[in-house]
Amino acid sequence: MTIPRIAYALLCATWLSACGNDQAMQLTAFAKDLVENHTSVDGQPAEIEGTAFSDSEDPNAFLPAFFG
Repeated sequence: MTIPRIAYALLCATWLSACGNDQAMQLTAFAKDLVENHTSVDGQPAEIEGTAFSDSEDPNAFLPAFFG
């Protein structure tokens, strides 16, 4: 790698590290809440901004450690 590429990569890494990840944290919290508190065989779909959202996958697909 040349010096300008290394400098550019370091600049990009610094810039990206300064960005917040609040939206990712909110999505993770929402998904965790859905799995832990709203997953049941006869559960109703969750509504997100007026659109029903449901998941027909196995509710036990992830180990509890996945969320910890």
